[in-house]
Amino acid sequence: YQRRVHGTLSECLFFFRFVFYFYDVCCVLKKSFSISNVVMAAVPPPGAVVPNWFKAKDRQFEGLTTETRWQGSFFFAQLADTQFGMISRNDWSKDIALAHQAVQQINRLQPKFVIVCGDLVDEFPDGSPAHPTADADMRRRQLLDFKEILGGVDENIPLICVCGNHDVGNRPTQATIDSYKSEFGDDYFAFWVSGCRCLVVNSNLYSDPSLALELYQKQHEWLVAELGAAQEANAQHIFVFSHHPWFLFDPEETDDVPGKWSYGNGRVVISNSYFHIPYPQRAPVIQAFEQHGVRACFAGHWHRCGGMTLPSGLEMVITGALGGQADGAEGSGFRLVKVFPNGIVHRYFPLASIPATVPLDDDDDDAHSADWPPPPPSPSPSPPPPPLPTK
Repeated sequence: YQRRVHGTLSECLFFFRFVFYFYDVCCVLKKSFSISNVVMAAVPPPGAVVPNWFKAKDRQFEGLTTETRWQGSFFFAQLADTQFGMISRNDWSKDIALAHQAVQQINRLQPKFVIVCGDLVDEFPDGSPAHPTADADMRRRQLLDFKEILGGVDENIPLICVCGNHDVGNRPTQATIDSYKSEFGDDYFAFWVSGCRCLVVNSNLYSDPSLALELYQKQHEWLVAELGAAQEANAQHIFVFSHHPWFLFDPEETDDVPGKWSYGNGRVVISNSYFHIPYPQRAPVIQAFEQHGVRACFAGHWHRCGGMTLPSGLEMVITGALGGQADGAEGSGFRLVKVFPNGIVHRYFPLASIPATVPLDDDDDDAHSADWPPPPPSPSPSPPPPPLPTK
């Protein structure tokens, strides 16, 4: 009897050891598969259909390289700070629902292109010295959900992404930028639309270049060269897109920007100086913009709307967030921009107020009006986003 009991206990011990060993092996394999799957999926194989995520390549955007002359008035949609995970760090279903509504509206309106001005997801990149506690797995899941929802934009509408501080870190490095590029293509590039030259800038390198000085200098030289080339090519308009606003209230403002920014009913309060580009990096850029006739700079990052037009005609346009809202902000939505031969008209719309249509008229008087039709009737609430597969 004792021998039989001892044998049974030995068998049980062996069984449990086997189970724990098997579990450890599965965890290692799961982690390895997830990482390799993300890396392998980053670059499409030769001959494959290139998704929107990888069209920013060789400092240009595939499909938007040939319209170097005015083709007629058009409009585009500018989004900012989709930031999956900001509203609730462990449950970004609200962010998903808001993005899904935006995609539905964009597909209905059919803009010339749509651009997301940074902070695509909330979790910072893993391996950034500025963010040592970043959760790589959470970021991976947020990126998968972002791509699944924003991937619903109609294929005929170019979807352009701009990197924000949550995409490459508050102090970007070669590694964090390379990680972003493996997911979305180039971090800065240019494209043509109806004779308008559009420059996408990695403003994070201007915000804090301390860990990537060579990359900062290289981008700045590229930007100045592109501005000169666009002016020489007689671009109808020159637009610049970034995540950070170059300034909030005044191009000469220093770090003593008045006021505080708050979120979550005062749960988070920080200085407004966090949101602009520091003056030493900003001053030469603004000078170059004015010298080369930039019409407008579009940005996000502030999670509320703002901006101003300088005497030179340069306009700084700050667009509120599609995702988490700063206290007192306008509500989740996006900006529609009409582009006419002699100017632009734009307005930020909360999601419930998106207009039914975006009429265009080349008449000069209309080019300076802000007449937008009312939103379409909504007999029933918008359907919820489709269920996402378990990541």
